[in-house]
Amino acid sequence: MMKVIGFTLSAIFFLLSFIHLYWGFGGMWGVSSVMPINQNGEKLLKPGCIGSFIVAIGLAMIGLLFLIKIGMIHFLLPAFILKNGLWLIAFLFLIRAIGDFKYVGFFKKI
Repeated sequence: MMKVIGFTLSAIFFLLSFIHLYWGFGGMWGVSSVMPINQNGEKLLKPGCIGSFIVAIGLAMIGLLFLIKIGMIHFLLPAFILKNGLWLIAFLFLIRAIGDFKYVGFFKKI
């Protein structure tokens, strides 16, 4: 069961990585749905292609970490990364989900 969950999470992160690569190469599909806007309808973030590529690489690395953790890929990593890396990722995504309490996250007001 854990392999199915790990493989599914890995596939999700690879898909998210692909979407960020698409945006990095100038694609516009979905951009208007995911970018926060203020009261005047202006975008609050204007990420460039390098930022999109960095996020894509990070998401792909998370996907690889899941595959390593479930044993589908054999790669020698320090034990503390395998033990604590996924917890750190979960914590970072929790902080991201909470957001800034104004424009982004569970508690956004605008």
